[in-house]
Amino acid sequence: MSRNVTWIAEATIKPGKREEFEAVRNDLVAATSQEEGALNYEWYICEEGKEVYIYERYADFDAAVTHLKTFGAHAHRFTAAADFTVLTVLTDRPDDLREHLAGINTAFRVPWGGFKK
Repeated sequence: MSRNVTWIAEATIKPGKREEFEAVRNDLVAATSQEEGALNYEWYICEEGKEVYIYERYADFDAAVTHLKTFGAHAHRFTAAADFTVLTVLTDRPDDLREHLAGINTAFRVPWGGFKK
């Protein structure tokens, strides 16, 4: 299976906080784009404009941890503007990430079949 670590973060923008959330999004996208191991960092929003989904894929465990440090520098602003719902993590190393994601509502999913080209 892949060495990549992938996750999907879900959040709901707080009423009246759209501009603040867009500002932290822009800062996170800029910072994450400088991370060597960040392969995908894609933000999606529902048509109603409240629920946000962030698809993230990192080259490996170390790259994922590097991103968590980047996010940590912006976490206060993120949570001031949005309620974090869940982080669904797709990895074959869930135990290694648990300590790094403590305090976050996290759902781990481990490989169960398939292929990678």
